[in-house]
Amino acid sequence: MTDREIRFRAFNKYRKTMEEVSSISWDLLEVNREAMKDYVLMQSTSLKDKTGREIYEGDFVQSQHGDGYVVWNPLGYWDLKLDGCLATECMESDDWGIPFYVDSEVIGNQFENPELLTDSQPESEG
Repeated sequence: MTDREIRFRAFNKYRKTMEEVSSISWDLLEVNREAMKDYVLMQSTSLKDKTGREIYEGDFVQSQHGDGYVVWNPLGYWDLKLDGCLATECMESDDWGIPFYVDSEVIGNQFENPELLTDSQPESEG
């Protein structure tokens, strides 16, 4: 098994800005839970869109399957939430096996572009 870097970014709810996360320390004596309430962490998928932009959890993506946002599928992989269902659950059988990120483009994220949320998509957490 090869090691892979796990990257995060954080949305600062107070400042309304996306910030880079350089490290995360889990020393329980140093965690400031009150300060963390101002942030929402989003994990990188380690995937890139067709322009080379890194895709993160919570990003809105235009893809061959439709427009949706990136979520972690409970079955253990990154998926696209489309109109209330996961892409792998609501795709036509002809599209099976085509990952959402193939020929896709990140068009925003659920925190900086909330106008991209549809009625069937949940409000951002936190």
